Amino acid sequence: MKRVTAALLAAFISLPGSVLADDVTDQINEALRAYQAKDLEMAVTALDAASTLIRQQRAAGMADLLPPPLAGWVSEEEDTTTAANANMLGGGINAERVYRQQGDDYREVRVNISGESMLVQSMGMLFGNPMFMGGSEQKLVVIDGRKVIQNSAEGSLTTLVNNKALVVVSGSSNDPTTVAAVKSYFKAINFTQLEAMLK
Repeated sequence: MKRVTAALLAAFISLPGSVLADDVTDQINEALRAYQAKDLEMAVTALDAASTLIRQQRAAGMADLLPPPLAGWVSEEEDTTTAANANMLGGGINAERVYRQQGDDYREVRVNISGESMLVQSMGMLFGNPMFMGGSEQKLVVIDGRKVIQNSAEGSLTTLVNNKALVVVSGSSNDPTTVAAVKSYFKAINFTQLEAMLK
């Protein structure tokens, strides 16, 4: 338990100043008090709460790295962010933004960044050995020096960052205009900042 608490404290210290410091430290302190009182169930509950608060902050940090709308496009007013512990659907943090093209032709692009999940771990095997890719619709391409799985059927681009986060950019269709927009949004992601965040 003390090792878990120390790990949470170390993760907390490394977070930006915008973190909900009071809430996180309150939960960690509550866990320590409960542990010292031998109330192990309460200690675990408080540690889980602190861990969730930290994940929420990391998800918000990922959302800050989502690119702004391209010219002629708009994004939804609010991004979607989620944070779950390992006991819920494999856990993980997630940030997503939806972009829509203005005008008569409806097109949509989604940019999703996820981390700390079982899916990220499984995708590491795929990127490590492209032979695991199934079907002719998937192929390995390189964009700006980065390995990317291009799925022509889904109109998506997927890459693994530092073996810790998965970035998926997908379009509402696979017509040439949408495919080009997907690639433009992919190239607009600040991978340098994302890599620094994941260290």
